[in-house]
Amino acid sequence: MRAGELEAETEKDAEEALWQAGLTILRLRKLKKGGEGLHLESLSPTLFGVRRGEIIHFTRGLANLLGAGISEVPCLEMLQAQTSGPFRRVLSRVIEDISRGDSFSQALARHPQVFSTLYLRLIQVGEEIGSLPLVLRQLEVHLERERETAIRVRGALGYPAFIAVLAVGVVFILVTFVLPSMRALLREWGGSLPLSTRVLVAIAGFLRERGGLVMVALALGGVGGAWYIRSPRGKARWDRFLVRVPQVRRAIIFSQIARFCRTLSLLLKAGVPLTEALNLLVQTMENTPFREVLTGVRADVVQGKLLSQALASRPLFPPLVGQLVSIGEHTGQLEANLDTVVTSYDEEAGRAIARLVGMLEPALIILVGGVVAFIAVSILSPLYGLVRQIR
Repeated sequence: MRAGELEAETEKDAEEALWQAGLTILRLRKLKKGGEGLHLESLSPTLFGVRRGEIIHFTRGLANLLGAGISEVPCLEMLQAQTSGPFRRVLSRVIEDISRGDSFSQALARHPQVFSTLYLRLIQVGEEIGSLPLVLRQLEVHLERERETAIRVRGALGYPAFIAVLAVGVVFILVTFVLPSMRALLREWGGSLPLSTRVLVAIAGFLRERGGLVMVALALGGVGGAWYIRSPRGKARWDRFLVRVPQVRRAIIFSQIARFCRTLSLLLKAGVPLTEALNLLVQTMENTPFREVLTGVRADVVQGKLLSQALASRPLFPPLVGQLVSIGEHTGQLEANLDTVVTSYDEEAGRAIARLVGMLEPALIILVGGVVAFIAVSILSPLYGLVRQIR
């Protein structure tokens, strides 16, 4: 793995220079100049940046307005009037750049933190073939499906997350309010505490005395873990670990295959050559094992192999995918067959995620039930002993 700096007029020029040098791009970002101001979206894109829904709404609106025969700048001005926050500033700069003579794709390329490499290349292709509204409609459908997949995953994980938060709340209330009152009562009546209760009292005392340090340590650990996972090395290790977990592996493989076929179909429909489409897929694929596999697939295709042959030699791709791609190559219906794979593996990914969540829910319930049962026994057992003493 190599890192360095490269001078180029645009991000696209930098990408082409790196590809021509025989390098695979893992991460490419624009270095900020010292005089540029900082915005909240640059410090925390997830919280303050442009949302995916805004990009989808912008793409849909622009496709409709351009399809109605309106020129680019008036379209952008109308869409800007309907936006606010960071995206409004982005559109303002895009309008200024187009007014100075830049093309639409060049103006968008100045904002790589908002518009992905895939988005920019498709816009450029739409300009080159003179069918920008059509490409925008295809891109809008693609982005909408990507968002639906993300929403489905978040929705599936919502209930287990709720159980975990509820469990933490119950344990906090029992340890913070119930246990101290019971301990004071036992001291007053001279009751003795069983081992489980003494352990629980010791844990509660430690949390009361060192609770702040524990919270700070947990927060720092969470932030540090999140930072490490987002780093190139940490993300690569995390992705490889997840692919080795049996049930998680199925969900990841099916969802990544569906994304690969959906994006490749979109690029081919837009008129992007296969080798360049694979280049874009390598750049935009977030999962490390799949990005490495696609790098090998791209190399095979460049050397003259068929896409189906390159996919068939990779174990992450099931034989069915290679067979359907092979049929599409021989019948001239590659895009249609890729769409068939997308439909099939989207459903398979949904079922794999549902099974994974179905396994998590009882595991969490058993874990939470065990913790609550331990606390309840530790609290109630000395009370029963106290009642027997009073009798």
